[in-house]
Amino acid sequence: DNSKQREKFDEIFSNKNASEKDIAWVRNLIKESGALKYCQDKADKLVQKGKKVLKNSTFSPETKNFLLGLADFCLIRKN
Repeated sequence: DNSKQREKFDEIFSNKNASEKDIAWVRNLIKESGALKYCQDKADKLVQKGKKVLKNSTFSPETKNFLLGLADFCLIRKN
């Protein structure tokens, strides 16, 4: 039931002392619900948009390369 999952999520998310098992449950919920994929796709679209703007900017080549690399890093990081 979604309302029970939401309650459990809220309880775990607001608990500074949540167990590893509880944290794993939240991670699984985020993955299984499609929220993770949605966020990854949204981030990819926004990074691609930002990279287009950067390529047409007046920043120095070094600055452009740094920012382009940083954008790519943000997409590939695991945590």
